[in-house]
Parts: sequence; C-alpha cells; structure tokens
Amino acid sequence: QHYVVQLSHLSNEVSYVNNRKDFFIDVLDGRNKVLLIGPAPHPDMAAIKQATESNQNYEVVIAYTKGFNAAELKKYNLVILHQLPTFENPAEYLMERIDAEKLPFLSIVGAQTGIPAFNQMGTGINISNYRYNVNDALPLINDGFALFTLSDETKATLRVMPPLKTPFGNYNSVAAANTMLYQQIGAVKTQQPLLYFSPNTERRMGVLLGEGFWRWRLHNFERNKNHTAVDELMTKTVQYLSAKNDTRKFRVNAQKNIFNENERVVFDAQVYNE
Repeated sequence: QHYVVQLSHLSNEVSYVNNRKDFFIDVLDGRNKVLLIGPAPHPDMAAIKQATESNQNYEVVIAYTKGFNAAELKKYNLVILHQLPTFENPAEYLMERIDAEKLPFLSIVGAQTGIPAFNQMGTGINISNYRYNVNDALPLINDGFALFTLSDETKATLRVMPPLKTPFGNYNSVAAANTMLYQQIGAVKTQQPLLYFSPNTERRMGVLLGEGFWRWRLHNFERNKNHTAVDELMTKTVQYLSAKNDTRKFRVNAQKNIFNENERVVFDAQVYNE
C-alpha cells in the first residue's frame, strides 16, 4: 500500500520539496486463527490466549488432543503446542499433519513434554542428558537478537519476571542469533535458550522452554497494573511466527519502463529485515 502525505503550500515557503512524503505499508497478515492445543487444561493456556487476543488480529482456539481431528489444522495459520508431544501421548498423527501442512508452530516445553519426541521436531534444539526434573530459570535478554524488537519498557519488565520451570539437561545446536531469552539459573547466567526461534527457511518455528507463563502475566499486573509487557512479548512472537513469509528483502522498481537517452534514470527501492 503506497501512501502520500502532502502539505498545502504557503506563499512564502522557500521550497515545496519537503512538503511531500511517500511511505509504504506491506500488509503480510490480516486476522489469523491460532490453534492452542495441549494434553489437558493448564493455566498457561488461558494466559497465552488472553495475551495473544490482546491484538485484535488474532483469534485463539483452545483444543485438547483427545478427540481432536487433525484434518482441521488447515483452518489455522499457527499452532501452539503446549507440552506436546508428551511421554504418554506422542501425538504422532498431529505432528505428522503439522509437518505435511508446513504449518509454523510455537512449542511450549514443560514437565509433561516427551523430550525424545521433542528432539525429533527439527526446531534446532536438542536436549541431551535430560532427567525427569526441572530447573527454575529466570529470563535473560539477548541484546544481539534482531528478528523483531521489544519496547524498552517490556525489556525492563522481563528482567524482573519470576522463573519458568525448564527441563533439566544439556541444550545443543543452538544458533545464538535466534535466541531472544537465555536461562539464568539462580545467579548463573547460562547460554541455554529460554525463548528461541528456528532458522528453518521452509517455515517458522519457535520454542519457549519452560512452563509458568501465567505467573508472568500475574506478575506483570502486580508490578505495572497492566499486562502490556507480557502481552507484547506473546503477540510479537505470534506475529513473527504466523506472518506470511515474503522472501524478497530487497525490492527495486523503475519509475517507468522507457527512458530517453538524456534523461535521468531513477529507481525506487525498499529494504526489509526479517
């Protein structure tokens, strides 16, 4: 969408050149449907739904694996997997259909997550030497993360959030540039990811390696009397993952098709980040 802002001319202006400004808005996503599916009810699911739907462009449908028809996945632009697959329920039919549809997804890893099955999901993270217990991990912001940005107010709030429950183990094959939040275990600042985005080019994938998001939303309200910071984190995560992937980062167009030999040739160009 090409927009032009044009100011009216005054008789005593030295130049009219700076009275006009052209700008472009590239609309990549309209109202999107998000499927939030898990093995059983969990307070995180309600908190994620509320945070995501704070942006009116997103509608979140909560479902559970029992009785869910995987053929309905085609209705959705993004899937949020809450602690799926589990040890008891690998949900193979669901995972296979998500892969077949090339659907982007956000995986929430928690105490019920089946780590061997999670390691097969191709997110770029592999957890080895895992045990059936969890760590309390505080969020540690990666200043080098550049896939999208958060406000300074949100970053300040995230630095004082309570810990999430994360799987105990060694985290391997992680691209640092795609990690938004690292884990801080007590006073130890680690390089283990807490919120991570896969560099996979076919579809977008994200992983939140901890449960307890509902505590973040409550803490946000207790501290600031609003949910702004946590809602921004979740809505921008969902927006990034569900955005239609236009791979043309550098776009050039000539102002017209035929130029005279003594005429100045001008091109319009637009450059986009991720």
